[in-house]
Amino acid sequence: SGVDFSSVTEVYSSHWAFVALKKDLGQAVCWGEYTGGGDCSRVDFSGVTEIYSNDYAFVAFKKDLGQAACWGLASNGGDCSEIDFSTVLSPDASVATTAAAATTAAITSTATVTTTIVTTTTILTTTLATSTVAATSTGINIGPISGDHVYHGQAISSNGHAFVALRRDSGQAACWGYSSQGGSCSGVDLSSVTDIYSSAYAFVALKKDLGQAVCWGYLPDGGDCSGVNFNGVTEIYSNNYAFVALKKDLGQAACWGDASHGGDCSGVDFSSVTEIYSNDWAFVALKGGLGLAACWGDSSNGGDCSGVDFSAVSEIHSNTYAFVALKKDLGQGVCWGYSSHGGDCSGVDFSSVTEVYSSHWAFVALKKDLGQAVCWGEYTGGGDCSRVDFSGVTEIYSNDYAFVAFKKDLGQAACWGLASNGGDCSEIDFSTVLSPDASVATTAAAATTAAITSTATVTTTIVTTTTILTTTLATSTVAATSTGINIGPISGDHVYHGQAISSNGHAFVALRRDSGQAACWGYSSQGGSCSGVDLSSVTDIYSSAYAFVALKKDLGQAVCWGYLPDGGDCSGVNFNGVTEIYSNNYA
Repeated sequence: SGVDFSSVTEVYSSHWAFVALKKDLGQAVCWGEYTGGGDCSRVDFSGVTEIYSNDYAFVAFKKDLGQAACWGLASNGGDCSEIDFSTVLSPDASVATTAAAATTAAITSTATVTTTIVTTTTILTTTLATSTVAATSTGINIGPISGDHVYHGQAISSNGHAFVALRRDSGQAACWGYSSQGGSCSGVDLSSVTDIYSSAYAFVALKKDLGQAVCWGYLPDGGDCSGVNFNGVTEIYSNNYAFVALKKDLGQAACWGDASHGGDCSGVDFSSVTEIYSNDWAFVALKGGLGLAACWGDSSNGGDCSGVDFSAVSEIHSNTYAFVALKKDLGQGVCWGYSSHGGDCSGVDFSSVTEVYSSHWAFVALKKDLGQAVCWGEYTGGGDCSRVDFSGVTEIYSNDYAFVAFKKDLGQAACWGLASNGGDCSEIDFSTVLSPDASVATTAAAATTAAITSTATVTTTIVTTTTILTTTLATSTVAATSTGINIGPISGDHVYHGQAISSNGHAFVALRRDSGQAACWGYSSQGGSCSGVDLSSVTDIYSSAYAFVALKKDLGQAVCWGYLPDGGDCSGVNFNGVTEIYSNNYA
């Protein structure tokens, strides 16, 4: 309340705050926790072209002037008063706008992925490599996804706690933020840098043409690569705590960072490696042509695959604690990692599997053509679906703790997992809320923990304002190839356009849009109860981690429900003229 959204062109976020930029007016409004960027009253936004963020601070970049202004938590990048940007930001610097704090950001009305604005009027083909991004296109930053980034041709880059501004033609750079986690790069030679990558706490700047790289930040988590030979490196991958530099043409790789999370790969044979995947704890290097793979990292959570047969593997999926390698042509699958959380699928029949989905703790493999599915992992989190009828199921949705199997043609659904968080919908009459011809976008759930590679298994088209991205996912939860896809939960945030079933981290809502009839289930105080909520004329549904908002765009109205302090109460908000709604976990 009190925020003037007139003339807003873009919205950005940190973990704790939002900034709405009015580019045409040279103005902006900020709100949220003031120490995390919610107060920008002293910032001059005239001439600002892009805004960047990390977890705790913002940077407003004036591309045409080669200037920038910062605010937020001073120790983590909110104070750049000592930075001479004229030496590091060229007025014609090549800059891609930042999908700031994508893990907590919301999504525009023409996209259903929580990556906000990418470049304007540009078509990019991007490939993500896990929570360890290793992209192949120029000019895009998707981040922070679990604090991981890759930057190609950008002027400003960030990890979770720091920023780096680089003028590539001269190699002049300035870093600020948490000094021990990348905010100090004094003495770092950034000349001839082609790409910048990050873990949660460190940076690596690759000089591909020279076969060199420099690293800085928190030393144990990737900030020290002094002993690494970067000659011949083609891609760099990371998770929160470690990096992998792959030399695909040479069949070699080098790793550094936290050894227990994959920072030590000294015994790994990288010859013939085609793709690298990861979960939160480990890496997998697949040798697709040979039917082999090598794993390293935390052995109990996927870092040991010594007994796994990778012959004929077509896809690899992951959840937070485990991996599954699918051999689609053979109708087989193999799993490893934390056994009770999906790492043991020894009794699972993978014949005729068409898609694999996951929650944090479990997997489900759908056999769409047969009307069957198999589930495994922690049973309370969705690993037991023995009582579910999958005949006619067309899509599967999930939140952190539960699944919903949707029968589009029948207007029916079935639920399982943690009952209090959406796994029990036995009291829901779906015939009144799910039309047989309901427009539904399939869900790629828990994408933040999935692995994504350059030849991944599902292609989704993500459309933002004047921008088309073709992104390839190989997640443990990949759903389908339709436009309007929802990748969630990313920190519990979602947007739904024309979908029949929506979710936040703890509840679901099923809506029949032609009649406004709806049913909600899950954690009642966090969106699982919508009795008394008028959902007629709803055009879009959004969520935080604990609440929903249903926008009636044509009427200039909206209704909210769920946990009141975290967005469930919008009674004082004027929605007239609203075009998009953004959210983080709590607002």
